[in-house]
Amino acid sequence: MSIEDDVRRTLRAAADDLGDPVVPHRVLSAGLRQTEQRRRRRRTGFVTAGVAVAAVVLAVPVGLGSLRTDPAAPTAAAVDVLAGATRGSLAGDRDFLDGLLLQGWGDVPADAPVADVGTRRVVFAGDVTTGRWALVVGSNPAPSTLPAEQQSDLGAMSAVTGVWFVGPPGATPEQMQPVTYPRGMDPAQVQTLADPLTGDVVVLAAPGDDVELSDRPDVRADGTVGRVWRPVEVTDGLAVGRFDVAAPTATYSTAGHVRVTRDGRPVLEQPADQFGPADGFPAVTVPIAYPRGQVAGADLVDQSKAADVLGRTGLVADQVRFEVVWSGAVPGPGDGPTWASVMVATLPSGARIVQGYDVEEITAGSTATQAAQYGSGQSVLQVLPAGGEATDLVVAMETAISGPGGRDTVRSLVVAVPDAVTSVVALSGGGGELATLVPSAGAAVGPFPDGTVAVRAVFSGGVTQVFPLGSYTGDL
Repeated sequence: MSIEDDVRRTLRAAADDLGDPVVPHRVLSAGLRQTEQRRRRRRTGFVTAGVAVAAVVLAVPVGLGSLRTDPAAPTAAAVDVLAGATRGSLAGDRDFLDGLLLQGWGDVPADAPVADVGTRRVVFAGDVTTGRWALVVGSNPAPSTLPAEQQSDLGAMSAVTGVWFVGPPGATPEQMQPVTYPRGMDPAQVQTLADPLTGDVVVLAAPGDDVELSDRPDVRADGTVGRVWRPVEVTDGLAVGRFDVAAPTATYSTAGHVRVTRDGRPVLEQPADQFGPADGFPAVTVPIAYPRGQVAGADLVDQSKAADVLGRTGLVADQVRFEVVWSGAVPGPGDGPTWASVMVATLPSGARIVQGYDVEEITAGSTATQAAQYGSGQSVLQVLPAGGEATDLVVAMETAISGPGGRDTVRSLVVAVPDAVTSVVALSGGGGELATLVPSAGAAVGPFPDGTVAVRAVFSGGVTQVFPLGSYTGDL
């Protein structure tokens, strides 16, 4: 199973996205990233009660700045990075390459873009520090004809399809296993693969390209984010390197970034595509504080939200203080319970990553073997500067919980507040007052007033302060 499958499951299982998944995978592709950046808020996954919380899909949306480009910057010329002779330390092993072409592309549906054996070729085959990797491509039997804006994976339109294989050190072709779903690959898109647990990374760029790696973001006390880059040796467009990975606390990580330049012009800067560990990877329990008390049900995805922060920052659990500053019930479209939560992660610099999300019961468990299932959606991911206690933050967000098929959506305004706040006023873009809410037990909750862009918190003593509506603007 791969992260790409988790992404596909997320996009297809969400009622307001694409429908049911076909098969699970573990590679997060650039095309999926680009599509998700066009979506402000999405359902982020499902969890079954009694199952390790790490099973919740949290691969989308990925950091909104992962494909940063400057519109004024010169654009690098497009180059087919899949063309040419096989690259890698095993490029001269003809028997290995021929055997690899015959390997199956996984247990996939009949409509999966599996290339005919006669069209296949090995783009890369080589040894990394912890095993043997390869990329096999071929002719896409059925490129997607949907317009780009309707694609969940922009590579689906390509005439080329491919699969990454991974095996143990010294693996034979028969021991190489596909770790990605067969998918269309844009020949002009730099191809990457990383193991989030070991840090091994392969970058397939064009000859002459420069490749750099950054292990993790530097989130400063003022809330700004920077990176330290180091060059990697490149031969014929191939770079084999390794990210410095802290003790893994999640099954994937977007902390490490790849940057490629061509003739001094940017080609990409983003996390590498990656595959996850084999089933059975032990989930790590992250310490989380609940200063206002823990709410059963609302806490089902807290571990996954904490793991997501660790995966984004490349930090380990004991370097970050996690606090759920508020959890509580919010209105939903049906009779099942629905909640919302605000989590604050305080980083070593003192800067805070704030997440706001909802949880709803999808199906109630009916038997001892059929546990309840829950869905989760995320509305807020922001980096705030250091300063004060987490419970002193004012975090305003819109929750939007939908029924089957995305119907009967119930929108709520949720504002986590310090105990000293006596009322919250929803404000329009022009400063008009849309509604007044009275907080209770750390938050004000009410129907979402259309046009709300900010809230004014009224503190005891009459002091007021305006706070913008939170959004998914995290940039790591």
